Amino acid sequence: MKILKKNILKLKANNIIHCYKLISNEYNLNKIKNLNGWSQKSISNYIHNPKYISLGYFQKKKLCAFIISNYIKINDIFENEILLICVEKKFRRKGIGTALISYIINQKKYFNLSNIYLEFSAKNRKAKSFYENCGFKYISLRKKYYTLNNNKKEDALLYKLEKRT
Repeated sequence: MKILKKNILKLKANNIIHCYKLISNEYNLNKIKNLNGWSQKSISNYIHNPKYISLGYFQKKKLCAFIISNYIKINDIFENEILLICVEKKFRRKGIGTALISYIINQKKYFNLSNIYLEFSAKNRKAKSFYENCGFKYISLRKKYYTLNNNKKEDALLYKLEKRT
């Protein structure tokens, strides 16, 4: 499968339901109470708020992955926090997630982007491997950060990617 930059498009209102279905089918989110706050309404809020970038990867006009992130500008320097990246299971390990992250890094509009942050469950080994392969480095542990459906707590790992100049 060839990853094409032209297949990365801004998410629109008609993508909200499919984004939510992808989230609902994701085991690592499904085990967290209330899907960690993700709902159709929250997705809609991110898509319609210009402070966030919401991108989808489309294969034959079908959404197969998306990323939602937040840009923060401090003294002409941009930082970014990836809030969620979700790739449909059958499209994983094909470079789509990496393409979405690379797209954010390479946006000319955000040329002064210095760091990208994200957090994920400490038990999610696949996410850990993926982010480390993308160049992210561990910076902190958030103890008992997630509340699971069984009311147990799970730690989160905080990672950072420094933009290469």
